[in-house]
Amino acid sequence: MSLDGPILGIDTTGNCCVAAIVHGHHILAEQSYSLDRGHAERLFPLLFEIHRLARLNLHDLVAIVVVTGPGNHTGVRLSVAAARGLSLALNIPATGVNGFETAAFGITRPCCAVIAATGGRVHTRTLPHGQHQCMQMSELTPPPAGTLMAGSDTARQVALAWGMEWQTPDFSTAVAAAKITATHSRKDLKPPVPYLPPG
Repeated sequence: MSLDGPILGIDTTGNCCVAAIVHGHHILAEQSYSLDRGHAERLFPLLFEIHRLARLNLHDLVAIVVVTGPGNHTGVRLSVAAARGLSLALNIPATGVNGFETAAFGITRPCCAVIAATGGRVHTRTLPHGQHQCMQMSELTPPPAGTLMAGSDTARQVALAWGMEWQTPDFSTAVAAAKITATHSRKDLKPPVPYLPPG
């Protein structure tokens, strides 16, 4: 049976701190703060703010999900640790969803999810079974013709360079992660761990 109740989604993989609370088809609250550093100082005030906006408290949650990467290693470790701690304190499951899944959420055709990396590099992975690449855009291997490029502005740049179709996500990463988690049963949720690229 899928989860029924408010789910907290958190993303600290990039240069922002994003949180959302989702219940079924409804986004109860969503907030995002741009920052290059200082995720540790911003995360918990953001979590309290998002609950205030949703008119809920932490004990109303049925699960917590974090975006596990790829991305900012310090930010990922922070949100994973926070989710695990809250999971124990509230006796609810915590889990993780990687950024490729959130970028491709809601897309039914073959797609290549794209995420910005440091140093001008780009993360790509063709879903559902493609290999993760992380390199300069000029060094990337394009996916098969007709594959939809999925993601934010970096995906648009890659799609233009390759002459391919691009689709921006319908939801923020935090909302997508919560919606993905809602389709699972409690017993299927595994504790979150930082995403590690293959190799």
